[in-house]
Amino acid sequence: MTILYPDGRSVSGVILSQTENSVRVAVEGGDEVVDVYRVNGYWITSDCDPVDIEFAWHSRTVPEVVSETDCICSQDLASHLMHLLQEAARDDEDELGAPVRVQRTAARHLIV
Repeated sequence: MTILYPDGRSVSGVILSQTENSVRVAVEGGDEVVDVYRVNGYWITSDCDPVDIEFAWHSRTVPEVVSETDCICSQDLASHLMHLLQEAARDDEDELGAPVRVQRTAARHLIV
């Protein structure tokens, strides 16, 4: 979570406890816990300073989109990973007695 102060400062923290109208926060770089209270719809500190609270689940940042290109690896790495998967499949077959199929498609995708 982030505590935003009117002077433009912001402090990241971890919620230690939370109720409907209060949050106790361990702030980054701080030695003390910060208590923030909601009064009449506004957040204030225990010193009565007004603040805004941004919870991680309310984050305004847009999540990074991963493209197919981001997931493409070199032929050497793909071969190494195939080898590891095939070894693991053989080990699983030895333990379970049932074959586990690992195959490569024409488009170089792995199917397990």
